[in-house]
Formats: sequence, C-alpha cells, structure tokens
Amino acid sequence: MLHAPPDEILSEPRRSFIEELLRTNRRRILDAIGSCTGRTDPDRGTTTPPGPSPHLAGCSRRLIHVATLDQIEADSFAFRYEEGARHDNFVLLAEFPDPARTYSFTGLPAFFLNRVMSPRRASYPTYCHWLGLSEFPTPVEFLARSGGGRATDTFHVVDIPVDGRVEGHFLVSGVRYFEDNGALSRIDGGSRPGLLPGADNPVKPEAVLLTDAGEDPVGYVPDRLLGDVHGWGLLSTAVHVEQVNAGAPAHLRLLCRI
Repeated sequence: MLHAPPDEILSEPRRSFIEELLRTNRRRILDAIGSCTGRTDPDRGTTTPPGPSPHLAGCSRRLIHVATLDQIEADSFAFRYEEGARHDNFVLLAEFPDPARTYSFTGLPAFFLNRVMSPRRASYPTYCHWLGLSEFPTPVEFLARSGGGRATDTFHVVDIPVDGRVEGHFLVSGVRYFEDNGALSRIDGGSRPGLLPGADNPVKPEAVLLTDAGEDPVGYVPDRLLGDVHGWGLLSTAVHVEQVNAGAPAHLRLLCRI
C-alpha cells in the first residue's frame, strides 16, 4: 500500500508507476507459529517458551503471513505488519515494535541484512552458484532466492503472487529422504518434475511431492509454498528444474523454478 504525506499529491502517472513497482517488488515475511517457536530469538529481543526443534518430526507449526516488505526504489524500503502478526503466539520484532506503523528505510533493515551471507566468506561464490545467482547479487536478490532462513528463528522471506501468478525459484525440501531411490540422477536442468499429493506424510498431510518422469519422489515443495500451490491446484502449477547441484548439501541439491 502506498503511504504518501497528506500534503503530497502524486500525479496519476507517478502513482501508477509506484503502484506497479510495489506489486512486483513485494515480499511476504512468514513465520512458523506453534510449538516450534521456543528458543532465544535476538530479533524479537525475547525468549519464547521452550518447544521442540523445528527440524524434528512431529513438530507442530504453521506458516503465517506476519509482515510485508516493499522495495519502493533501489535503496528505499517499507515494512509493515499484517493480520497474522495478531496471532497469540507471535512476538513483535525488536526492530519493529509498533504493530500499527509503516516503517520506511533507506537501505535494507538489519533484520533482513542479517539473513544475507557475507560476500567475504570463502564459500559465498559457491553458495551463489547453488542458488542460481550471479557472483554479486543484491541483498534483496539473495533474500528472495534463499528465503532468508536462520537457525535462531523460523522466518521466511517469499515472493508475493501478482494477479494470482508468481514466478520464482525454490530449493526442494526433503531431498535427503529420497537419495537412495536414484530419482535425482534421472533429472537435469530443464526437466519438468511432477507434483503429487503427499498425503502419506505423517507430519504434514498437505505435503506435495516432486517426482521424476516415473513418479519416483525426489523431494517436497517447501512448506512456505504449499498454500499457494494448493490454491492454484497441482495441475495448474508448472515447475521446472533450474539446476541440480551435485556435491551440494541436501537442502541445496535441487533448485527449481515455479
């Protein structure tokens, strides 16, 4: 949403330009709300009640849209909370303490910068390659591709569909569970994996499997995309393999485009 001072009247072409820019440069901030949020969280400036690790089977969590980040211009950003931030188990971020305010920034806020790998790290070029990025992506490009995950919390930064459509990239989840079936070796860049309901998943019945041409599973659609994929319908969702990262850790092994 565009927030202009009351005395600033934008011309219609300028307003249309800004609104189109916001539609295509908007990111959702999701948080996994539930028993998984029990950990010391420096971004929230608090310690939530203890709970099981989000990596353990049987962990109860649900991704909720809690905030939105708009990139208004190249180095100008706005942050605001959404309805999901009213959830009883969500704690407001220390950097953004007012749930009713729209925060404006020149430069990416620290909450997001801290989720971007430092280019000084020796593994940075390799990591960018695994994400299908150029050698020197912008911080926002890095966030949009990596999701901005951290070990200390359960936030994800994801694209927002425009007019019911979205094109973006994601790393396939759960690849390690299917490494022994050989399906990953039968796909390559440009392949179009199938999508099948993963109703036999005891932890997440709404899970969606990605499969090779013979319907052998290679992994799962990430949790953060499940709501969108089910909303569009499995038959209406097109997924293509962007690259297979041989030798990468399992969670970086398969990059797809949706």
